[in-house]
Amino acid sequence: AAAYADAPLSATRAPQPTKANAAPSAPAPDENPLQIGNLTLTAAEVNRRWTQILNRIQRYSKTAPEIMKYFHAHRVDNTLIVLATDNEMYYQRIEPFPEKRAVIEKAISEVFGADLRIRITMAGADTNASAALSDHDSQDALIATGIELGAQVKRVDKPD
Repeated sequence: AAAYADAPLSATRAPQPTKANAAPSAPAPDENPLQIGNLTLTAAEVNRRWTQILNRIQRYSKTAPEIMKYFHAHRVDNTLIVLATDNEMYYQRIEPFPEKRAVIEKAISEVFGADLRIRITMAGADTNASAALSDHDSQDALIATGIELGAQVKRVDKPD
């Protein structure tokens, strides 16, 4: 495992899907899937490996896997994985605690061999905060950083 951890990583953005080749039954769009070696990291791939992720979380926390089994990957935006649950109690057991989120990030990063971040949200909430922004706004470094850190960004000025 140590040799794997020391291996250099090559993470780049995956090509963006077009309407012609997009999966018709995708649960949520992966705006910016991450390419890790030969793997394209998408929400579906995170969900496919969820049991492996829960087992890895178990190494660092005995109780977190029992809570995290009620979450699923909703969306991947480059190195940010948005995890959602439809249960307010489980959401409140994770979201307010940076140390718990750090354990989950560590486990997910180890499973995929890349430095990944998470954002916890309620299912049905606006988990695509950048959707309401123009392309120009979403390229702004300050806005992008806010979204990555979990901010709910929305336009407050009136459109022309």
